[in-house]
Amino acid sequence: RCIDFLDLTPDNSGAAKCFTGGWDYNYSGGIPTEHLKDHAGQVDYGYADPSSMHTIHYELNELDPRTNNQLKTVPDGEIASVRINGLWNSTHNQTSTIEYQYTVQAGVSDLLVLQYAAVLESGGHDEPIQPRFKLEILDSNGNPIDQCSQCDFKAGFGGTTGWHHYTGYDNRDIYWCDWTKITVSLRNYVGQTLTIRLTAYTCADTVHLGYAYFTINCAGGDLQGVSCGDFNVDQFKAPEGFDYRWYKESNPSVILSTADSLQIPITDTCTYLVDLITKGKSNCFYTLVANPNPRMPIAAFNHTVQSVNCENKATFQNISSVVRT
Repeated sequence: RCIDFLDLTPDNSGAAKCFTGGWDYNYSGGIPTEHLKDHAGQVDYGYADPSSMHTIHYELNELDPRTNNQLKTVPDGEIASVRINGLWNSTHNQTSTIEYQYTVQAGVSDLLVLQYAAVLESGGHDEPIQPRFKLEILDSNGNPIDQCSQCDFKAGFGGTTGWHHYTGYDNRDIYWCDWTKITVSLRNYVGQTLTIRLTAYTCADTVHLGYAYFTINCAGGDLQGVSCGDFNVDQFKAPEGFDYRWYKESNPSVILSTADSLQIPITDTCTYLVDLITKGKSNCFYTLVANPNPRMPIAAFNHTVQSVNCENKATFQNISSVVRT
Protein backbone atom coordinates (compact mmCIF):
# COMPACT_ATOMS: atom_id res chain seq x y z
CA ARG A 1 0.00 0.00 0.00
CA CYS A 2 1.08 3.56 -0.62
CA ILE A 3 -0.34 4.40 2.85
CA ASP A 4 -0.39 2.03 5.80
CA PHE A 5 -3.72 3.41 6.95
CA LEU A 6 -4.02 0.83 9.76
CA ASP A 7 -0.81 1.96 11.51
CA LEU A 8 -2.43 3.75 14.48
CA THR A 9 -0.52 4.18 17.76
CA PRO A 10 -1.16 5.94 21.10
CA ASP A 11 2.00 8.04 20.70
CA ASN A 12 1.51 8.84 16.98
CA SER A 13 4.72 7.02 16.08
CA GLY A 14 3.02 5.18 13.19
CA ALA A 15 1.98 6.28 9.72
CA ALA A 16 -1.30 7.63 11.08
CA LYS A 17 -1.37 10.77 13.22
CA CYS A 18 -4.47 10.66 15.43
CA PHE A 19 -6.10 13.60 17.17
CA THR A 20 -9.25 14.39 19.13
CA GLY A 21 -10.74 17.82 19.64
CA GLY A 22 -13.94 19.77 19.35
CA TRP A 23 -15.79 22.48 17.49
CA ASP A 24 -17.99 25.35 18.56
CA TYR A 25 -21.53 26.46 17.83
CA ASN A 26 -20.41 30.06 17.39
CA TYR A 27 -19.55 30.56 13.74
CA SER A 28 -19.49 33.27 11.12
CA GLY A 29 -19.85 33.04 7.39
CA GLY A 30 -21.03 29.44 7.68
CA ILE A 31 -17.68 28.24 9.07
CA PRO A 32 -17.78 26.93 12.66
CA THR A 33 -14.80 27.37 14.97
CA GLU A 34 -12.72 24.17 15.06
CA HIS A 35 -9.97 23.03 17.42
CA LEU A 36 -9.24 19.56 16.09
CA LYS A 37 -6.00 18.78 17.92
CA ASP A 38 -6.66 19.16 21.64
CA HIS A 39 -5.22 15.67 22.18
CA ALA A 40 -2.64 13.81 20.04
CA GLY A 41 -2.48 10.03 19.79
CA GLN A 42 -4.87 7.15 19.22
CA VAL A 43 -7.77 6.91 21.67
CA ASP A 44 -8.98 3.29 21.63
CA TYR A 45 -10.69 1.40 24.48
CA GLY A 46 -12.06 -1.25 22.12
CA TYR A 47 -14.33 -0.81 19.14
CA ALA A 48 -17.52 -1.32 21.20
CA ASP A 49 -16.67 1.45 23.68
CA PRO A 50 -18.33 4.77 22.73
CA SER A 51 -15.33 6.65 24.19
CA SER A 52 -13.02 5.20 21.50
CA MET A 53 -12.12 7.72 18.82
CA HIS A 54 -9.80 5.76 16.48
CA THR A 55 -10.55 2.05 16.15
CA ILE A 56 -9.54 -0.71 13.72
CA HIS A 57 -12.20 -3.20 12.62
CA TYR A 58 -11.01 -6.65 11.47
CA GLU A 59 -14.19 -8.73 11.85
CA LEU A 60 -15.38 -9.22 8.27
CA ASN A 61 -18.95 -10.03 9.37
CA GLU A 62 -19.30 -7.29 11.98
CA LEU A 63 -22.42 -5.14 11.45
CA ASP A 64 -23.08 -1.62 12.73
CA PRO A 65 -26.07 -1.67 15.13
CA ARG A 66 -26.96 1.98 14.54
CA THR A 67 -27.80 1.17 10.90
CA ASN A 68 -30.26 -1.64 11.71
CA ASN A 69 -27.32 -4.04 11.25
CA GLN A 70 -27.22 -3.26 7.53
CA LEU A 71 -23.74 -1.71 7.32
CA LYS A 72 -20.68 -3.96 7.32
CA THR A 73 -17.81 -2.34 9.17
CA VAL A 74 -15.28 -3.78 6.66
CA PRO A 75 -15.97 -3.38 2.93
CA ASP A 76 -15.82 -6.30 0.55
CA GLY A 77 -12.29 -6.96 -0.69
CA GLU A 78 -10.54 -5.32 2.29
CA ILE A 79 -8.99 -6.91 5.39
CA ALA A 80 -9.91 -4.12 7.81
CA SER A 81 -11.16 -0.56 8.16
CA VAL A 82 -10.57 2.38 10.49
CA ARG A 83 -13.39 4.10 12.36
CA ILE A 84 -13.09 7.69 13.50
CA ASN A 85 -15.28 9.11 16.27
CA GLY A 86 -17.78 7.44 18.57
CA LEU A 87 -19.67 8.99 21.49
CA TRP A 88 -23.07 7.58 20.49
CA ASN A 89 -24.02 7.53 24.20
CA SER A 90 -22.51 10.92 25.04
CA THR A 91 -23.21 14.64 24.63
CA HIS A 92 -19.87 16.17 23.68
CA ASN A 93 -19.23 18.28 20.57
CA GLN A 94 -16.36 15.94 19.75
CA THR A 95 -14.15 15.61 16.69
CA SER A 96 -11.84 12.78 15.71
CA THR A 97 -9.10 13.28 13.12
CA ILE A 98 -6.50 11.11 11.39
CA GLU A 99 -3.78 12.50 9.11
CA TYR A 100 -1.43 10.71 6.72
CA GLN A 101 1.53 11.91 4.67
CA TYR A 102 1.09 11.07 0.99
CA THR A 103 3.77 11.45 -1.69
CA VAL A 104 2.36 11.74 -5.20
CA GLN A 105 4.23 9.59 -7.73
CA ALA A 106 3.35 9.63 -11.42
CA GLY A 107 1.77 6.38 -12.57
CA VAL A 108 1.81 4.98 -9.02
CA SER A 109 -0.04 7.21 -6.56
CA ASP A 110 -1.38 10.09 -8.62
CA LEU A 111 -4.91 8.92 -7.70
CA LEU A 112 -6.09 8.73 -4.08
CA VAL A 113 -8.74 6.02 -3.63
CA LEU A 114 -10.93 6.47 -0.55
CA GLN A 115 -13.63 4.03 0.53
CA TYR A 116 -15.90 5.36 3.23
CA ALA A 117 -19.10 4.60 5.11
CA ALA A 118 -20.58 7.24 7.39
CA VAL A 119 -23.21 7.27 10.15
CA LEU A 120 -24.56 10.75 10.88
CA GLU A 121 -27.49 11.68 13.10
CA SER A 122 -29.60 14.64 12.08
CA GLY A 123 -30.34 17.05 14.89
CA GLY A 124 -32.56 19.30 12.86
CA HIS A 125 -29.92 22.03 13.07
CA ASP A 126 -28.70 24.44 10.44
CA GLU A 127 -26.38 22.77 7.95
CA PRO A 128 -23.05 24.14 9.27
CA ILE A 129 -23.40 22.53 12.71
CA GLN A 130 -24.84 19.13 11.76
CA PRO A 131 -22.75 15.96 12.34
CA ARG A 132 -20.37 15.59 9.44
CA PHE A 133 -17.53 13.63 7.84
CA LYS A 134 -14.83 15.49 5.94
CA LEU A 135 -11.89 14.68 3.66
CA GLU A 136 -9.24 17.37 3.17
CA ILE A 137 -6.02 17.23 1.17
CA LEU A 138 -3.53 19.84 2.34
CA ASP A 139 -0.29 21.26 0.95
CA SER A 140 2.95 21.68 2.91
CA ASN A 141 1.58 24.88 4.47
CA GLY A 142 -1.57 23.17 5.71
CA ASN A 143 -3.86 24.77 3.14
CA PRO A 144 -6.38 22.84 0.99
CA ILE A 145 -4.85 22.20 -2.44
CA ASP A 146 -8.08 22.79 -4.39
CA GLN A 147 -11.84 22.41 -4.07
CA CYS A 148 -11.93 19.32 -6.28
CA SER A 149 -10.03 17.29 -3.68
CA GLN A 150 -12.22 18.18 -0.67
CA CYS A 151 -15.34 16.27 0.44
CA ASP A 152 -17.74 17.35 3.20
CA PHE A 153 -20.82 15.31 4.13
CA LYS A 154 -23.42 16.62 6.61
CA ALA A 155 -26.39 14.73 8.03
CA GLY A 156 -29.41 15.30 5.80
CA PHE A 157 -27.74 17.87 3.53
CA GLY A 158 -25.98 17.96 0.18
CA GLY A 159 -23.80 14.90 -0.25
CA THR A 160 -26.08 12.79 1.97
CA THR A 161 -28.91 12.93 -0.58
CA GLY A 162 -29.84 9.33 -1.36
CA TRP A 163 -28.31 7.90 1.82
CA HIS A 164 -30.23 5.40 3.96
CA HIS A 165 -32.51 6.86 6.62
CA TYR A 166 -33.06 4.88 9.85
CA THR A 167 -35.01 5.93 12.95
CA GLY A 168 -35.17 2.62 14.82
CA TYR A 169 -32.07 3.08 16.98
CA ASP A 170 -33.22 4.83 20.19
CA ASN A 171 -35.63 6.82 17.99
CA ARG A 172 -32.67 8.68 16.54
CA ASP A 173 -32.84 10.30 13.11
CA ILE A 174 -29.83 8.59 11.51
CA TYR A 175 -28.55 8.98 7.98
CA TRP A 176 -26.01 6.39 6.94
CA CYS A 177 -24.05 5.80 3.78
CA ASP A 178 -23.06 2.30 2.69
CA TRP A 179 -19.52 1.74 1.47
CA THR A 180 -18.74 4.15 -1.35
CA LYS A 181 -15.55 4.52 -3.35
CA ILE A 182 -14.39 7.97 -4.40
CA THR A 183 -11.19 8.67 -6.33
CA VAL A 184 -9.43 12.02 -6.23
CA SER A 185 -6.98 13.00 -8.96
CA LEU A 186 -3.67 14.38 -7.70
CA ARG A 187 -2.00 14.42 -11.10
CA ASN A 188 -1.26 18.15 -10.76
CA TYR A 189 0.81 17.50 -7.61
CA VAL A 190 3.30 14.86 -8.75
CA GLY A 191 6.48 14.99 -6.66
CA GLN A 192 4.79 16.75 -3.74
CA THR A 193 4.12 15.33 -0.29
CA LEU A 194 0.58 16.16 0.79
CA THR A 195 -1.39 15.62 4.00
CA ILE A 196 -4.54 13.51 3.83
CA ARG A 197 -6.84 14.55 6.70
CA LEU A 198 -10.08 12.76 7.61
CA THR A 199 -12.32 14.13 10.34
CA ALA A 200 -15.64 13.01 11.82
CA TYR A 201 -17.79 15.32 13.95
CA THR A 202 -20.63 14.93 16.38
CA CYS A 203 -22.96 17.91 16.06
CA ALA A 204 -21.69 21.24 17.36
CA ASP A 205 -24.74 21.43 19.64
CA THR A 206 -23.27 18.45 21.59
CA VAL A 207 -26.15 15.96 21.31
CA HIS A 208 -26.09 14.03 18.02
CA LEU A 209 -23.62 11.36 16.88
CA GLY A 210 -21.39 11.32 13.81
CA TYR A 211 -18.69 8.81 12.85
CA ALA A 212 -17.23 7.15 9.77
CA TYR A 213 -15.32 4.09 8.60
CA PHE A 214 -12.72 4.28 5.84
CA THR A 215 -9.96 2.57 3.89
CA ILE A 216 -7.30 4.29 1.75
CA ASN A 217 -5.43 3.11 -1.30
CA CYS A 218 -3.81 4.68 -4.35
CA ALA A 219 -3.58 3.99 -8.06
CA GLY A 220 -2.00 5.19 -11.28
CA GLY A 221 -4.13 7.54 -13.31
CA ASP A 222 -3.71 6.10 -16.81
CA LEU A 223 -5.86 3.89 -19.01
CA GLN A 224 -5.49 0.15 -19.23
CA GLY A 225 -5.72 -1.49 -22.63
CA VAL A 226 -3.51 0.87 -24.66
CA SER A 227 -1.82 -1.42 -27.16
CA CYS A 228 1.85 -1.75 -27.93
CA GLY A 229 1.91 -3.75 -31.15
CA ASP A 230 -1.17 -5.79 -30.22
CA PHE A 231 -3.77 -5.22 -32.94
CA ASN A 232 -6.51 -7.10 -31.07
CA VAL A 233 -7.09 -4.58 -28.30
CA ASP A 234 -10.83 -4.06 -28.10
CA GLN A 235 -11.38 -2.51 -24.66
CA PHE A 236 -10.10 0.48 -22.73
CA LYS A 237 -10.55 0.58 -18.95
CA ALA A 238 -10.31 3.77 -16.91
CA PRO A 239 -9.24 4.00 -13.25
CA GLU A 240 -12.09 3.21 -10.84
CA GLY A 241 -13.94 5.53 -8.52
CA PHE A 242 -15.00 8.28 -10.94
CA ASP A 243 -17.98 9.15 -13.09
CA TYR A 244 -17.16 8.81 -16.79
CA ARG A 245 -17.84 10.45 -20.13
CA TRP A 246 -16.54 8.71 -23.31
CA TYR A 247 -16.63 10.35 -26.74
CA LYS A 248 -14.77 10.41 -30.04
CA GLU A 249 -12.09 13.03 -30.51
CA SER A 250 -13.74 13.89 -33.83
CA ASN A 251 -17.23 14.27 -32.29
CA PRO A 252 -17.09 15.38 -28.65
CA SER A 253 -20.78 16.32 -28.47
CA VAL A 254 -21.95 12.69 -28.65
CA ILE A 255 -21.46 10.78 -25.37
CA LEU A 256 -20.84 7.12 -26.16
CA SER A 257 -20.75 5.67 -22.65
CA THR A 258 -20.72 6.57 -18.96
CA ALA A 259 -19.22 3.25 -17.83
CA ASP A 260 -15.65 2.81 -16.61
CA SER A 261 -14.66 0.92 -19.79
CA LEU A 262 -15.25 1.20 -23.52
CA GLN A 263 -15.36 -1.69 -25.96
CA ILE A 264 -14.63 -1.09 -29.64
CA PRO A 265 -14.34 -3.29 -32.75
CA ILE A 266 -10.84 -4.61 -33.35
CA THR A 267 -10.79 -2.80 -36.71
CA ASP A 268 -11.61 0.59 -35.14
CA THR A 269 -8.88 3.20 -35.65
CA CYS A 270 -10.71 6.22 -34.16
CA THR A 271 -9.24 8.12 -31.23
CA TYR A 272 -11.45 8.30 -28.15
CA LEU A 273 -11.38 10.56 -25.10
CA VAL A 274 -12.71 9.94 -21.62
CA ASP A 275 -13.36 12.53 -18.94
CA LEU A 276 -12.83 11.16 -15.40
CA ILE A 277 -15.17 13.19 -13.23
CA THR A 278 -14.89 13.40 -9.44
CA LYS A 279 -18.11 12.01 -7.96
CA GLY A 280 -20.51 14.76 -6.99
CA LYS A 281 -18.37 17.46 -8.64
CA SER A 282 -19.21 17.74 -12.31
CA ASN A 283 -16.70 20.54 -12.92
CA CYS A 284 -13.77 18.51 -11.53
CA PHE A 285 -12.33 16.13 -14.11
CA TYR A 286 -9.30 15.24 -16.17
CA THR A 287 -9.18 13.70 -19.65
CA LEU A 288 -7.34 10.68 -21.02
CA VAL A 289 -6.77 9.71 -24.66
CA ALA A 290 -7.67 6.20 -25.84
CA ASN A 291 -6.01 5.45 -29.18
CA PRO A 292 -6.47 1.87 -30.49
CA ASN A 293 -3.73 2.21 -33.07
CA PRO A 294 -0.66 0.18 -32.08
CA ARG A 295 2.33 1.79 -30.44
CA MET A 296 5.49 0.69 -32.23
CA PRO A 297 8.93 0.72 -30.59
CA ILE A 298 11.87 2.37 -32.34
CA ALA A 299 15.33 1.42 -31.10
CA ALA A 300 17.88 4.24 -31.12
CA PHE A 301 20.91 5.45 -29.22
CA ASN A 302 23.67 8.04 -29.37
CA HIS A 303 27.19 7.94 -28.06
CA THR A 304 30.19 10.05 -27.21
CA VAL A 305 33.88 9.06 -27.24
CA GLN A 306 36.59 10.51 -25.01
CA SER A 307 40.33 9.87 -24.95
CA VAL A 308 41.56 9.74 -21.33
CA ASN A 309 45.02 8.56 -20.26
CA CYS A 310 45.67 6.98 -23.65
CA GLU A 311 42.35 5.13 -23.48
CA ASN A 312 39.27 5.65 -25.61
CA LYS A 313 36.08 5.60 -23.53
CA ALA A 314 32.64 5.43 -25.14
CA THR A 315 29.42 6.48 -23.39
CA PHE A 316 26.10 5.31 -24.81
CA GLN A 317 22.66 6.86 -24.22
CA ASN A 318 19.44 4.98 -24.92
CA ILE A 319 17.03 7.22 -26.86
CA SER A 320 14.61 4.48 -27.89
CA SER A 321 10.98 5.48 -27.97
CA VAL A 322 7.48 4.28 -28.68
CA VAL A 323 5.47 6.11 -31.34
CA ARG A 324 1.99 5.69 -32.75
CA THR A 325 1.52 4.55 -36.34
